[in-house]
Amino acid sequence: MGMCGRRLTYRRAAVILGFCLVAVTLGAPSAPTIGDEKAPAWKRLNLSPTSIGGMNVYCEKALEPNLPVVEREVAKLAADRGKLADILARRREIIADIQRIVGVTEGDSGEREKTFQQMAGLFARTKLIFYLARTTTIKDFLRQGGQLPDFRYDRTSDMVTYSPRLHGQAGEQPPEAWDLWIPIAPGKAFEQQIGILDQFAQRLGSGMAGVAIHEITEMTLLQRARPTDPYWRWFSDGFANAITCTLLEKHVGQEAAQGLVQGYDPDKYKDLAQEINLRYWMLGNYGLYVSQVPVQTEARILYARYTYALLEARRLIERHGLDCVRAILDRIAARDQRGGRDLLQAIQEATGEDLEPRLLQYQDFATAEEGGSKYAAASKAAAERKDEESLFVNLMRSLELRGGVLSQQYLQDFLNGAMLLFWLGHEDAADEAMHNCLKLFSRDSIPQGREAALEAFVRYALNSRRPRKADKMADELLVKAPEHVPALVVKMLTSTEDGNRAQARDYARRVQRLSPATSASYRAAAQILAVDPNGPSEYKEPAGPK
Repeated sequence: MGMCGRRLTYRRAAVILGFCLVAVTLGAPSAPTIGDEKAPAWKRLNLSPTSIGGMNVYCEKALEPNLPVVEREVAKLAADRGKLADILARRREIIADIQRIVGVTEGDSGEREKTFQQMAGLFARTKLIFYLARTTTIKDFLRQGGQLPDFRYDRTSDMVTYSPRLHGQAGEQPPEAWDLWIPIAPGKAFEQQIGILDQFAQRLGSGMAGVAIHEITEMTLLQRARPTDPYWRWFSDGFANAITCTLLEKHVGQEAAQGLVQGYDPDKYKDLAQEINLRYWMLGNYGLYVSQVPVQTEARILYARYTYALLEARRLIERHGLDCVRAILDRIAARDQRGGRDLLQAIQEATGEDLEPRLLQYQDFATAEEGGSKYAAASKAAAERKDEESLFVNLMRSLELRGGVLSQQYLQDFLNGAMLLFWLGHEDAADEAMHNCLKLFSRDSIPQGREAALEAFVRYALNSRRPRKADKMADELLVKAPEHVPALVVKMLTSTEDGNRAQARDYARRVQRLSPATSASYRAAAQILAVDPNGPSEYKEPAGPK
């Protein structure tokens, strides 16, 4: 197993801290004893407890000679968390700097201070508990039927994936304690693998200040600009990161600022420079994913976008000074239309620079129509070779270029993207995409948008053979459209799952009455009605309509 880090993404609606452990097939080790299933996992894995720097650490005996290394790294983490308290104490001054740079002269700074405290201080008082075990030990434990949080064992491929994530909804209190597992691969340098604690230090310590500064800066910038189309993200994220660098240097130190810049190294993404379509990068609330990008190819494109957006923002600031941010926003805020092209005009008015040629460097087509043809052809080729990951990536680029945001085609792209995520094995991300879709299309400005998104959610649940996902959506849809067949099918299937035969049969009769006899909906209803209501329950879920 090898460790790879994901970009930490914070949004006010949800907070997720994620790392991924690349799955590999391991040799058969000596098996740990499963033991009492009610016992804590560390006992069942025969880990020994100890205390390091005031934090609890549970360690496999074979790894105990490395505890001095762990002690050193944990001490660094504890010290970095201490820095965070100092930064939080200066949040009012930091927010005043953000507002001055962006040109906000009024508004509720108290709300921004509260948000800063919630984001940067999210884990400040959370008790961290570390578990160290060899990957071989963990894998064999899972092979025998053991369960560990954030680990998944695939018996078919004999692979383990590890994806620790901490979720927190806005307004909720962070957990009192958080279990963090550190799998150690035998035969690899321990010091290198324990380096994950440096990543935790960045994300659980003073590094959280950078996250909070970025998000509040971007939020304040967008509140002032009030975009009228989604093609702003290269500017909002690029300049938010550039401003964050300036404020980190002032309030945290030069090392923190340099660390942020070094994390966005253009040399890592030279191969993608002409594939990221920076001009068409859409604001996050318009896209399928907000908190995580599980498709590796798409994740690299996202990292590259952050990287080159920061490069362009820093270039403008270095040439025209930090005051250019306010000058640009002054001009764009005075316009009636504030789309992506209007933004480019405002930049040219404020700085004298035409950024259109620079943004064209990040794509290999001249017009959106040419780009659309390119991705349509690439999608067709990916479908023919059954390359679902490539199909997903090309769909994302087509969605961005297509125009007609919030149209019926845009909704269909959301549904197709969610289904691809599901088929790729990223069910949580697929669910998130459909919830994002429902939120996006529920805007008052979209006539019947919510109804259309509810229908898409129902179809997603049926196509993924997870009717329960859309149970509430089907209820809402049936209030507005009592004869909506897919919604009735969802209710028919969930009623059957619940053992409510009478209700299931009632829904089945309605489905048959409204459906052609050759349809999948009709056949699913017929299967429900074929079951003897007085006999024993032997229900097998029928396939939902495609």
